[in-house]
Amino acid sequence: MTISRIKAELPVNAQGNRNKTIMFSRYLSILIILLAIIPACSKKQQELPASPAAEPIPQQAQDAPDPVQPQAPSVPPRELTKLEQLTKDAESKSPESIEALAKYLFDDSQTDYDYVRGCDVLRQIDIYTTPDLTFRRGWCDDLKGRTDNNQILMEQGKVRLKMAADQNYIPAMQQLIDSGMDTDMSAFRQLMDLYKKQAEETKSPEAQYHYATMLLSLPGDPDPEAAELLKTAADANYVPAIRALGLMYDHNEEKHNEGRSLLEKAATLGDPEAITALVSSYDFAARTAKTKEEKDSNTEQMLHWCEKSPGQILSCRILLETASSENERFRTQARNALIPCMQSLEPVRWKCDRMKDFIERDSYVDGFPEDLKHGIYQELINCYEKVIRHGDGHPAVMGEITPTNRSVIESIKARNLKE
Repeated sequence: MTISRIKAELPVNAQGNRNKTIMFSRYLSILIILLAIIPACSKKQQELPASPAAEPIPQQAQDAPDPVQPQAPSVPPRELTKLEQLTKDAESKSPESIEALAKYLFDDSQTDYDYVRGCDVLRQIDIYTTPDLTFRRGWCDDLKGRTDNNQILMEQGKVRLKMAADQNYIPAMQQLIDSGMDTDMSAFRQLMDLYKKQAEETKSPEAQYHYATMLLSLPGDPDPEAAELLKTAADANYVPAIRALGLMYDHNEEKHNEGRSLLEKAATLGDPEAITALVSSYDFAARTAKTKEEKDSNTEQMLHWCEKSPGQILSCRILLETASSENERFRTQARNALIPCMQSLEPVRWKCDRMKDFIERDSYVDGFPEDLKHGIYQELINCYEKVIRHGDGHPAVMGEITPTNRSVIESIKARNLKE
């Protein structure tokens, strides 16, 4: 039976059945097409080759571990420096760790920044196990109080210094005396009694020297006992005593030559204060000389010791003055030593200012060669730059004067280093 015949036999009398007939015809056509397609697909499926069966995985392969991925070589952790370890330990806030960090910063610090940090660390606790740290806290508070004009902080510092002095801690007594806080001279008497006792009991040159200097600081004529103590200590080759005895004799007209010899001995043994004393002594002698020969002889010695003490303000000033000397030999010698002297200046603001005053006040450099003049001003700038980097050598005010230093540097550049 064909589709046309089926359609022909369908009733078409009623209009309402016409639509149903059409829908039925469509469904019937789809059914016939599907019946023709399905057997053909089944036959084609049977003709396809069978897929090969998956081979079983050997047991050894199943048990084998995963291949190890290459790893980057491990880098051993960096060992902490002593300062880093102490800083880490101090995070526990234990008094012992804080004291250890502060002591390291004070005793082994490389810069004034470490010293400032030591003061800040000490302020985390108020009671210390050693008079040394009590003294340092007092020193920090006193210095900070003076800088900030804070009387309360200064008084707190004084109290701590006295606490350390009461434990016979010599630096605390000395600080009270040197800073003018020992108004009743109690620290002075306490220190002198301590040195006297040590000198009598131990007979050590150091104790004899210290007791002698205390006697010499008393008002009035020098105590003869002081000279004897210094001589005994100097005979034991104690360098500070040799220098002190030399200074005493240098101001004595009858023993002036002996004093010079003692100062030169101390200087040869490496005492910087003795070298400075010799520079001052020969400078005075050159200025007061009555003959040219005497003046030249003292000037020659003065320049010799100036070259032995680079970085000293006195030496740099004398070299600056002598660099304008009419004596060609002295002038050349001074000019050659001037720049190294300035390069060795300690990075402290007042020293830079003092050197700047010397240079600008008397216009010494006006007659200098341009390369020397440029070098002098460049070293002056370097002095202020070092102050900025190292904290002015004055821990409590570290960084507070940086803008001022910068303005001074720019002023020097603008006036003296124009391109």
